[in-house]
Amino acid sequence: MISQLMQQQQQRRQIIITAPLASPPRPGPTANVSSPQVFLHQQQRQQQRRLSPSQIVQDLKQQHNSKSSIIINEPRTSTQPLHEMDTSPKCERKLPECSELLIISNNSPINPFTVSNLIITSAALNSKISDQRIRTIASHIKPMWVKSTWLSKGYLLKRFQSFLLVQKQQQQQQLQSPTQQQQQQQQQQLPMDCMAILFITSNKTPLKASTKCNYAKNLRALLRILGHQDTPNLDMFVKAQSAVSAGQPLKQAPPTTPILMNRMAERAWEEDPTGRLPMCIWLAHKTASRWGDLVNLTKGDLILRAPNLEENEIIIQWGNKTKTTRFRQFRVTGLTVVKEIHHHQTIPYFTNNTLRRMKSKERICPKTTAQMDAWLKKDPQTAHLTCHSFKRGSLNQLAELALQGKFEPRLIPILAKHQDPLHQFPESTIRYINNKVALAKLFQTQLLTQHL
Repeated sequence: MISQLMQQQQQRRQIIITAPLASPPRPGPTANVSSPQVFLHQQQRQQQRRLSPSQIVQDLKQQHNSKSSIIINEPRTSTQPLHEMDTSPKCERKLPECSELLIISNNSPINPFTVSNLIITSAALNSKISDQRIRTIASHIKPMWVKSTWLSKGYLLKRFQSFLLVQKQQQQQQLQSPTQQQQQQQQQQLPMDCMAILFITSNKTPLKASTKCNYAKNLRALLRILGHQDTPNLDMFVKAQSAVSAGQPLKQAPPTTPILMNRMAERAWEEDPTGRLPMCIWLAHKTASRWGDLVNLTKGDLILRAPNLEENEIIIQWGNKTKTTRFRQFRVTGLTVVKEIHHHQTIPYFTNNTLRRMKSKERICPKTTAQMDAWLKKDPQTAHLTCHSFKRGSLNQLAELALQGKFEPRLIPILAKHQDPLHQFPESTIRYINNKVALAKLFQTQLLTQHL
């Protein structure tokens, strides 16, 4: 870049010096080599070759004192620091071209991974950043994960930092009072992915392989954001624990049953006469959803009345509220038609009573995931259930209905909001279609919800 600038300045100097002179004749049979103009031109060219880059710039400035139309773009030489460049107004300055534009800064920039480390740790550990600029950047990065994800990753990161601090203190103590045996056993510092493996395996209570794999994946994602891109040992550890967990018995949340659903509905109506809690329990079962999918739903996400919508139907626009549509909202799983054929007055009641008093941006779910888990534990009949039990119970019931030929099995992943690459509908097509009612019915989720 600087060599190009130097070459341009030398060309400009040649033009400036030779401008007042007549063009020298080309050497030929009729050219007078001993002409005074030709001799002066050759002498000036030889003088130009002997000038240093800084002398060229100084000469150009002197030329500018007599000719105000000349614009000087100074090249930065190796012996001229950026902060010592001449910024005096004695030369008329014009904005250079993009290829010649130099950004001058007296301070060296902060390492980007230092900033990411500060942002991640402050958001995960809920601490405040003193720098206003970085605090502004962090506010725009925080939507990367939901609040529960930040809490879980922050707790894991805090424990890992404490582990590293303890390891560092132990190493310093050994260096201060080394014995002969410790000197022989002195080891080099391990890379960060190896320290993560030691942290996961150092728990006093033995962890399951699936839990170790989950911790390793979360730490690997955090380490890569913080600048530790190379994690080969942690990658192998994840594969090894995945293989071990595949051979262990699978433990999942127990599914709900029709009897337990009736019990929860009776209890919900007694404790919440407004109908918000019974409505959410009913929606979690009808849509085969985790309770976390309903927590952020608002009244504006529901289509209650439309020309092609029947009285016993409502449409849920999940948007970015679910796990699979958080970053890609234009998916088949983003629209669900809830249809009720057994109790025809259920949807009209919720529409005309429960939802009518709510505002468009008001959340319909009265309990968070943690609050709902605590609510289930209060009743001895539902104490063994979790917030994932609604989804497991619905999918078990749908599998039996699909076996009976009630609908095609390929519709189950759509209602369950799972990825299905074989039967995926193009996202660009969903983005173009404005009639969401027709689009939602095209995916045929109403064929499943009417049986739940």
